Amino acid sequence: AAYHYLAIDQGGKKVRGVMEADSERQIVIGLRPQGLTIISIKKSPGLFPSLAGKSTLKLDVFKPRVKTKDIIVFFRQFATLINAGLPMVQALATMIDQTSNSSLKEIIGEIKKDVEAGKPLSEALATHPRIFPPLAHNMVRAGEMGGLLDTILTRVAEYLESIENIKERITSAMRYPIFVTFMAGGLTAALIFFILPQMKSLFAESLHAELPALTQFMLDLSDFVRFRFYVVLIIIGALIAAYYLLQRSPKR
Repeated sequence: AAYHYLAIDQGGKKVRGVMEADSERQIVIGLRPQGLTIISIKKSPGLFPSLAGKSTLKLDVFKPRVKTKDIIVFFRQFATLINAGLPMVQALATMIDQTSNSSLKEIIGEIKKDVEAGKPLSEALATHPRIFPPLAHNMVRAGEMGGLLDTILTRVAEYLESIENIKERITSAMRYPIFVTFMAGGLTAALIFFILPQMKSLFAESLHAELPALTQFMLDLSDFVRFRFYVVLIIIGALIAAYYLLQRSPKR
């Protein structure tokens, strides 16, 4: 049978042609030595476009968020399918069937439509900047031009995985300091708003002598914070604003 194919050569140019073969896989195997990356293959005699691989996308009112781990799995599975010799459109159709996240499923469907329309994969990914970072589709563009798409897709997955691991380590490292800060803040608030006022009334009733300077200072500070709380907020806000402005100012 005759098959119409759309491919990209090592220079990133689109190549269209017709080839006789018994199956789509034979087309892929026959064109691979020429350095062509297959985008789509269509059987010539068919009157209707193939619907294989398409799936109905549910319109969820509350769509799930696409996590970095979902994108990593997408790139790894996509690389495996391309390396196995599947045409790009067929690989994307397979990804639609295999993806459980409805939001990502819809995005892959849009990418598939763009690729079928003749867009390079890198351009199709670039239309979803919130999902695929610029470095990802730039790496894919380099893979398209070099004829190493499957290798680059794997490297994109590895890059995203390393970034995710760094984020997880930072988050884990920050948990204890944040917990300690909240505990210290809670204890300080309890001291200022509850404990010191009770101590002040106790001292006033039982002691008629002058209090030590440090004790008197703590009691006065407690009164100031309790009755002039807005002043404390203004001071904290001013310090944060000053720090922010200093960080943004050009350094000589």
